[in-house]
Amino acid sequence: MLFPPLGLMLGVLAPTPLIFIYLQNGKQIGLIGIGLVFIVLSTLMGMNQAWVFLVEYGVLVFLMAETIRLHWSIERSVLLSGIGSALLSIVLVLTTLSGEDGSPVEFFENQIKEQIGESIKSLEGAGTSAEDIQAMNTFMDQTSSSFASAFPAFIVMGSLIVALLNYTFVRLAWTRMFGEAGYTFGKFTRWSMPDNLIWLFIISSLLSFATQGTPKILGMNVFIVMVVLYMIQGLAIALHYMERKNVPIIFRILLLGLGFSQPILIGMFVGLGLFDLWLDIRKLKVVPDEVSEE
Repeated sequence: MLFPPLGLMLGVLAPTPLIFIYLQNGKQIGLIGIGLVFIVLSTLMGMNQAWVFLVEYGVLVFLMAETIRLHWSIERSVLLSGIGSALLSIVLVLTTLSGEDGSPVEFFENQIKEQIGESIKSLEGAGTSAEDIQAMNTFMDQTSSSFASAFPAFIVMGSLIVALLNYTFVRLAWTRMFGEAGYTFGKFTRWSMPDNLIWLFIISSLLSFATQGTPKILGMNVFIVMVVLYMIQGLAIALHYMERKNVPIIFRILLLGLGFSQPILIGMFVGLGLFDLWLDIRKLKVVPDEVSEE
């Protein structure tokens, strides 16, 4: 049970050494590093895997390294690199599925139904009651289309989490080796969403729950992404106060794990992130002192 999660984590953090090399040696060496990995993958695993790497990780490495070099804040760096990589990944998915019968949404819906159907068959073999099986089949029919329509949001959500993890590990490695020399990295506990993005949250929620068809699908995808972003802000606030109170690191890691897995905590963190817009809980918005006239 140890090695699959370990392999997944190593895969997610694959951009970290490339970002580090890019920052340490400059743009030219950084781009050469990305190109060499692309060539090695294309030789050993084929062009399809090489293009997946370039779109998902190569773009992320370039955008994150450049924004760090420009001394952007953590949220701006993660947003640009994560969303930039995700948008190209969505284009790659749509291009790959263009030769399939039906739309991409229908493809993903069939995949979801197939996976849930296999799970239901396993439960039938385990002696689950007919009423429970019927309820699961009904749930599958009602929700599979919505989940399939939200595949762009899930790609963006995954890219943002990958970007945040890589930013964090690059920051830890750089500060451990070089201290504060060269670049100014933002701390996760200071993550703060731009105020005007609240309108995107409001408009997308209205489209999700008050419309039908394409506007509903568009609103639902944007709304899911915004919920994730404000949940991240809520986590940053919680970790900020745990850091101030010198809470042991093991409990902070536990909070992160629970924050991404427990629905009640997810709702609490989303609410915390939203209310921070008005309450400025961490007092990050510094108001300059008024200069008295002599």
